[in-house]
Amino acid sequence: MSATRPLANPALVRTDVDGEFVVYDPRTGMFHYLNPAVSLVFDLCDGTATTKEMAAAIADVYERQVSEIETNVHTIVDRLQHDALLAPSGWSPEDSPPRTADDVDQREQIRLEVPRSS
Repeated sequence: MSATRPLANPALVRTDVDGEFVVYDPRTGMFHYLNPAVSLVFDLCDGTATTKEMAAAIADVYERQVSEIETNVHTIVDRLQHDALLAPSGWSPEDSPPRTADDVDQREQIRLEVPRSS
């Protein structure tokens, strides 16, 4: 894994749709549905914590051993990286345009477009 402090890709639009965490990539038009465990790790990918620190935080909350959690966090972060849901290594805020009010409108549009499971 190339990122030592994983950062969610800022080009993505994240929203909650009917209790499910959905990430939309406007560059590819793909929707990514994240289960609760992946969503938790994805939320922690803010560029400030290493995967070990993320695992320690999760282990503390769930009163588990860090060793039980750390492998899963690494696996999830690797998958997020593979699916381009994390910012590329070396990314800086200047690499993306600032977020605008249109982003809020885009999140609402996603709510309308995401297919619902029956």
